[in-house]
Amino acid sequence: MSIRVLIAVSFLGVSSGCASSVTGDAGNEDARSQDAQAPSSDVGFDDARAELDAAPRTDAAPARTDASDPDASPDASDRDAGEVDSGLESDSGAALDAGGSCVDLTVFADGDGDGFGTSSQSMSACLLPGEQVAGYSREAGDCAGNDPWIHPGASEICGDFVDDDCAGAMTGAACPTTQAAVSAPAWDCSTGPAPNNVYAYALFSNGGGFFQDDGCFVFFEGLRDEFYVARKNVTAVNNSASCSTVNGCVCPSLNGWPSYDRRMYAFTLAGNTSDCPEIAINDNGNEAQPVSNACRKYLLQLHYYGLQIAYVGNSLATIDARLSLYPTVEVACAHDLPHNNLPYRTLMTAPVVRNPGFVKQ
Repeated sequence: MSIRVLIAVSFLGVSSGCASSVTGDAGNEDARSQDAQAPSSDVGFDDARAELDAAPRTDAAPARTDASDPDASPDASDRDAGEVDSGLESDSGAALDAGGSCVDLTVFADGDGDGFGTSSQSMSACLLPGEQVAGYSREAGDCAGNDPWIHPGASEICGDFVDDDCAGAMTGAACPTTQAAVSAPAWDCSTGPAPNNVYAYALFSNGGGFFQDDGCFVFFEGLRDEFYVARKNVTAVNNSASCSTVNGCVCPSLNGWPSYDRRMYAFTLAGNTSDCPEIAINDNGNEAQPVSNACRKYLLQLHYYGLQIAYVGNSLATIDARLSLYPTVEVACAHDLPHNNLPYRTLMTAPVVRNPGFVKQ
């Protein structure tokens, strides 16, 4: 029962509180000497591990078992015998082996996993360097605890009128003035290989009866470290004169109301359309209102401004994170709040596909 004896010695040497720990080469050598003199036992290891799992967490990691024990491996047995399963995650195995002390910290609930927690939901935890509590963060300041894109220092989405970086400004990021100098790639997502400045694309093989089939959105690096999206062949099935008016002819309405396309947007989407809350606007002539939520992020306005190209991000890391979190492009008509006859409606969706031939400028 060598391991049971060693664990008992280690625990007796630790007082409660984070300030105390078992340190020093002499203490470790004595423990290892006792371990080496007793025969190893698989049954003893299981008993010791069961006792340790039932014991409260102490502030110091117990002394490690000797490497000469054939039943102990540095990668598995040492860690299993020296840790209590408490939902803690650690990147600091060296600190555990060295018998380092934990420190009392306040951690904050991080339900969206973006690395920042909400200050209104916190608890205390005694953590070693690099150790985390699952579902919590050491950093507070998240102003949207259910949105993985929104947190301090986040990249602002141009034109969505949402405070993405938790700085308190609801205007969203200003779109770059260099956009006028950008030319979209002459590629339709299906003819030949993608140009090497195309990072990704979304091909709508089925226009859903609202658009011609095989329209697409192309994500590309227009200028160095400036990524954009361009719409290609996103053409309405209805080609009547009404489609060229401000009200348009695509967005379906109820009870005989005419189409109203000023509420038509493209989003990047996380998950299923039915699981995501709808985007709703109040179309009173003021376009400066939020058009993103936790699972739908604004890409571009499709009708009123006639945009063909829209800015997406200022780095490869930004566009990669955006399309990883929100890997589907959705074309939809937002709910116009004053009018129940103008409901939210998804028109078509397509998955984002990365271009393996992309070359960074």
